[in-house]
Amino acid sequence: MKKKTTAILLVCLLLLACIATSCAKPAMTYGDYLDLGNKYLLDANYDQAIVALNDAIKIDPKQADAYFALADTYVAREDDNAVRDVSDILAQGYAQQNTDDGKTAFVQKYLSIADALKQKGHSDWAAQLLENGYAITGTENLIANIHVTVNGTTIDLSGGEPVMVGNHVYIPLRKVFNSLGAEVYWNSLPAMGDNLIYNDMSVINVIKGNQLFTMANGDLSAQDYYLDGQWRMSQPQTLPEADSQDGVWPMAWGDECIMSDQPFVTNDTTYFPVRLIAEALGASVDWDSGTQTVAIQIEDATLHRSAEEMTQMEQFSGEDADKLFYSALPSGDELVEGDVETFNLKGKFYGYATMKAGTFTVNKMYNVYWDGTVDVFNAN
Repeated sequence: MKKKTTAILLVCLLLLACIATSCAKPAMTYGDYLDLGNKYLLDANYDQAIVALNDAIKIDPKQADAYFALADTYVAREDDNAVRDVSDILAQGYAQQNTDDGKTAFVQKYLSIADALKQKGHSDWAAQLLENGYAITGTENLIANIHVTVNGTTIDLSGGEPVMVGNHVYIPLRKVFNSLGAEVYWNSLPAMGDNLIYNDMSVINVIKGNQLFTMANGDLSAQDYYLDGQWRMSQPQTLPEADSQDGVWPMAWGDECIMSDQPFVTNDTTYFPVRLIAEALGASVDWDSGTQTVAIQIEDATLHRSAEEMTQMEQFSGEDADKLFYSALPSGDELVEGDVETFNLKGKFYGYATMKAGTFTVNKMYNVYWDGTVDVFNAN
């Protein structure tokens, strides 16, 4: 009887083992997690996509598809850490590649994601991603060894090399402009006036000969136009004779348009689309894909000031002008009201002050110059 009972128990245990085996779910494979991650990505369920795709990578860290899908997820999520997250995951995947074809696929992914970021309006992110990709892969195609020539002479752009984003070449602003015979004056503007409201606004005035055009971005509401954080560029305007020599002409605004290729800042350098800017100065621009050269032709590329003087003038800031202005006010009089309020142009700002001397109130207008000179040009 005991043997019979034992036999029955063994049969029951075998049956239970068979049932358990048949009911157990098979382990998820790399392909299962990849498909699941892509499904979550399509559904815009980015957090779950990230989890699933990371699980796929854990199973097979040498397969590229999960890295690429994860990078696409970070781009689609479009948060402030997108460049960091995409760079990290592509660097991780690139390190796992043992073949030239595998590494080339990752280089192409850097390029395609940079294009996607640019399409989303993130040219600065795109440029930073390509720089990160170059640091990881050493592939010059990511940063494009681009040359810029003006009338056949190569411009030294060391410390601010051109970058290719999509099919557009971007360049640091000042060096190329000066090489075209143009002066560049950059200003950051505070709130000013009753009908002009500036908020963290950047204005760049560019002069070539007696022609001035303005580029600006930030938040500006004034009369009937708005900047709303996008870079815009004015049509060139002719400076009056006096102002074209040494005066202040605040801003060439009117008939402005949104720049089709938005400038961006990366590593504290502002990059501008070379063709758009050069053509605004009357230059012609050609691209030689074989030598990776932007060839600019312009009738007169003469800059009628020394490089040292231009640097001092162009970098003369409102903060610099403020210090000079207040230090130059008469020490014995009481300052009722005063400010430096116009745009840096040719290294000069305007200032005004209402001073009280005893029972008399005097209004004074000042010129504040890049070389440290402050003079009164109007007083009553």
